[in-house]
Amino acid sequence: MSTMQGAFTNPRMIEVSTYLAETRAELVRAAESVPEAQWNVAPADGAWSAAQIVDHLRIVEHGVVRLFQKVVPDACAAGHPAESETASVLDQAFIGKLADRSRRITAPPRVVPAAAPDRAAGLAAMSAEREALLAALAPADGLALGTLQWEHPALGPLDLYRWLQFVGAHEVRHAAQLRECAHSVTR
Repeated sequence: MSTMQGAFTNPRMIEVSTYLAETRAELVRAAESVPEAQWNVAPADGAWSAAQIVDHLRIVEHGVVRLFQKVVPDACAAGHPAESETASVLDQAFIGKLADRSRRITAPPRVVPAAAPDRAAGLAAMSAEREALLAALAPADGLALGTLQWEHPALGPLDLYRWLQFVGAHEVRHAAQLRECAHSVTR
């Protein structure tokens, strides 16, 4: 667990940061299941290698970091209200829909990976983005994030809690893809 993750005090932020830690652990296990020799090998034509999947996740999370780095300070400066709700913000239907690999989604060009880092470098770069995200969330702890929205290019307007659920569900989706990469090696 990140030291920053343990610093949250708002129940909703604790819930979401715990979800992100759990999905990241699942993703890392899936990445580690891909043999090092197969890390840069795509399992099929048009599919991404494990290295590309991890780099894609890094790129996407970097975009979410930038979103929070913009929206949260602006909200704080504008005197955005404190969170008054304590009910769960995790929407299992939303998460399940995003994590479902039966529906193919084509990544927009800006998040298509170009790099193919080795496993250690790829996972370290993803870890650095997670630390940056948690740092960007620190000033948001206690803000009513459900009332702040930003447009997602494919999903439409999402409140900031949903953006964080998107990050976790996106990792679950790609953890399954990484397991497919590992499985393709054993066939």
